[in-house]
Amino acid sequence: MKKIRRLTALLLSAAMISSAAAGCGSKSPDSQADRTSSSAPAEAPKQSDIGSGTGQEAQEEVVLEVQIVDTNWADAWNLMKESFESQYPWITLESVGAQQNIDSFISARIAARDLPALIKISSTDIYLNMIDEGYVRDVSGLECVANVPDKFREAFTYNGVEYGVTQGASFSALYLNMEALKEAGWDTPPSDWDQFIQCCKDIKEKTDYAPFLFNGDHATICYMVYELLLANCLTSQEEAAGYQEALTNGTFDFSAYPDICRKMNELIPYIMEGSASTAQDDAVAIMADGGAAMLLGGNWVSASALEAIESYTGVENSGLAIFPPFNDPGKPLWISTSTEVGFGLTTQDDPKVSEAADLFLNWIFEPENFKIIQNARGTVPVLTNMTSDQIVLPEGIKGLVSEVSGHNSVMMGYNFYTAEFKDGACTALRDVYSGNASIEDAATSMTQLLSQYHN
Repeated sequence: MKKIRRLTALLLSAAMISSAAAGCGSKSPDSQADRTSSSAPAEAPKQSDIGSGTGQEAQEEVVLEVQIVDTNWADAWNLMKESFESQYPWITLESVGAQQNIDSFISARIAARDLPALIKISSTDIYLNMIDEGYVRDVSGLECVANVPDKFREAFTYNGVEYGVTQGASFSALYLNMEALKEAGWDTPPSDWDQFIQCCKDIKEKTDYAPFLFNGDHATICYMVYELLLANCLTSQEEAAGYQEALTNGTFDFSAYPDICRKMNELIPYIMEGSASTAQDDAVAIMADGGAAMLLGGNWVSASALEAIESYTGVENSGLAIFPPFNDPGKPLWISTSTEVGFGLTTQDDPKVSEAADLFLNWIFEPENFKIIQNARGTVPVLTNMTSDQIVLPEGIKGLVSEVSGHNSVMMGYNFYTAEFKDGACTALRDVYSGNASIEDAATSMTQLLSQYHN
């Protein structure tokens, strides 16, 4: 697989992003024949054929384990579960793994041969290996994928298997408590690196807020800090494509960009203590407690982050999302983007469970149902059949959605690096963020790790 294709898929679909804004007994097959059939299941029955739970023959009860719920839309899950079960009363949804490390949870369930029927899925090694081993089913025959743009479907295709349906498009964002910035003398957000560092300095000197927070416990965000500094050293999309190709084949030299080291050393004094090990929910809670003025994160936390800021300040629309201004003065801004994690189906022993899983996945991606997740998370939908009234983005991030296509971008690193590199690189970066190691040493270490562990 040429993972660099995923960059093209995202870039070509930027216009779509702009317009969108206006288990039960799982096991690996024992033979190649089984594997082939499991990765290309028969077309799922249409929901209209299966029925709506009224005026139909009695159905055998099914418990459907799903590992798709994030804590930032847990309340919305309760609404979704109630709505689905009222329509299909013979199916009971059971959410599992929501509070656990995703990769560890999935690894343990693979070992127990007991995967949930629906899982969150991405292009990282553990899931690509699951596809190779026949644990993941092909979703290309389902109704729901018909309303997903081809480029997003291509991004979730590996070795001929369409292995998931993306939740949307994601991008990096900086969430500002504008009341905190005003207290530090900033009526408008910083627009480049020099202004950003000065803003951090003023916040530290003039307020009780920590200037800059991120949830470094999350590998994507841990690497995002470095990724954005790197992105803003690039000069063309060709150079970005070269970086991503080198990240895939293990040849990228992290020491080749001294400006990253300079900027990182300027940033470190303003990083809130403990950021390197902070979990996503804890970072949002810190913003709700007024602990920090600025939070770096993905757009997938926009709803919770902006709500947290407003709940602390008591001022409507006091939370504002901007693209992280890590560009040098007078230079174009670069951001990081990606398809979001998708939902995928696993192979199951019981055909009734597989049928129920198909039914639920199709149901999820019907616009009137998907909006429950979409609006709880405040992310950018990719479904072509969602209407504008079904898309409710938080006020503080609306302006960014239409601007995504106007900026150069790199694709988030988790699309390219291996699990081994991710673990080692994040360990090295966390030591830097905590002040226990130099960024120069981390760059050397990451280069060595990449050459050792690459795709």
